Amino acid sequence: MSNVVMLGGNGYIGRNTTKAWMEKDPQAVFYVVSRSGKNQLQDNRIINIQADVTSYDNIRSKLPEHVDYIVDFIGCAAVPKESTKTLTELNMEPAEVMKELAEYYHVKAMGVVG
Repeated sequence: MSNVVMLGGNGYIGRNTTKAWMEKDPQAVFYVVSRSGKNQLQDNRIINIQADVTSYDNIRSKLPEHVDYIVDFIGCAAVPKESTKTLTELNMEPAEVMKELAEYYHVKAMGVVG
């Protein structure tokens, strides 16, 4: 059994990635982390977690003891009118949290999808 953490995994791409992964690996359990903690996908292998994706401590406190994979679906394309602060909050901070979680759990793999 694999434990998979999906940061921002309840958006369109995250949901479709989860569906495809569930079909390929019937033993995987998905921890979908989002601001709302809600997800359109309903399955006993999907655990929805409401958390601040820019806070390592907030996310870490809600995850299981063992994590195999982490995928980051958070972020946006650079838009000239957006401030550097907004881009940092949407892209860099969640990526840093993912990196820290990956190091803590010694995950098999991590990735970013945007």
